[in-house]
Amino acid sequence: MAPEWMAEARGTFYGLTAAHGAEHMARALLEGCGFAMRDVVDRLSELDVDTSEVLLLSGGARSRVWAEIRAGLLQQPVDVASLVDSSPRGAGLLAAVAAGAEASLDSAADKLMPQTRQIEPHPAHRAAYEDAYQRYRRLFQSLKPMFVAPSESKST
Repeated sequence: MAPEWMAEARGTFYGLTAAHGAEHMARALLEGCGFAMRDVVDRLSELDVDTSEVLLLSGGARSRVWAEIRAGLLQQPVDVASLVDSSPRGAGLLAAVAAGAEASLDSAADKLMPQTRQIEPHPAHRAAYEDAYQRYRRLFQSLKPMFVAPSESKST
């Protein structure tokens, strides 16, 4: 879905050598998801949406490494909620409003505002993350012609 929606697009590992192992591929997955997040944040910024604060929630927020990757790719601090299981809490907020126990989602959410810790980007990683992100964007453009749905073969 990033950098643009193409149903035919497929994931790719690029640049692997015999020296790369499972740990490199795992990090590449985290970085790839971080690249996609940056695509979204950049697009929101182009639409004049305030992206100066990013709050990480749910399972991925448990990983400090992944939070550091995302802060590095955005080159801004990210906040990590102490209560990362946001889906059940969101369902509870919706139920409270639907049942009339809370007047609005805003008032309900204010009562459950999680504590956060802030993860700062490492300034020494800035150039490497920017270079990796720009290569990701060029690689997508290079592979884009290959993400064409195969034409149906004609039977004779």
